Amino acid sequence: MVKLRFPRTTRRKTKHKFLDTSPAVIGLGKNQKQRSETYVSFFRGHIDEKETQKLSLVTQQNMALGNDRFKQEIEQLTGRRVTPLKRGPKRKEE
Repeated sequence: MVKLRFPRTTRRKTKHKFLDTSPAVIGLGKNQKQRSETYVSFFRGHIDEKETQKLSLVTQQNMALGNDRFKQEIEQLTGRRVTPLKRGPKRKEE
C-alpha cells in the first residue's frame, strides 16, 4: 500500500482549516488512513500501460507529449526542440 503524505502544513493544525475539513477530503473516509487509501485507489488502473511508457520516455528525453500543434507552440515559446530528431546520419543527396 502506498502511504499518502500530505505537506507538513496540512498535517498540523494551522489557520488554514479548510485543508483538513474540506467535505471532499472528509468524504474519502472515516480516518486519515482510510482517506489516504481511497485517494490512492483513484489512480490505480486508470492509466493505460502504453500511455505510461510514452510519458516515461518523453520525460527521460526531456521532450513534449501532445499533438503536433502543441509541440510547435512549446518549441516557439521555449526556443528549443521538444521533438526527437530522426535516427541515424543525414542521407546524402544524389
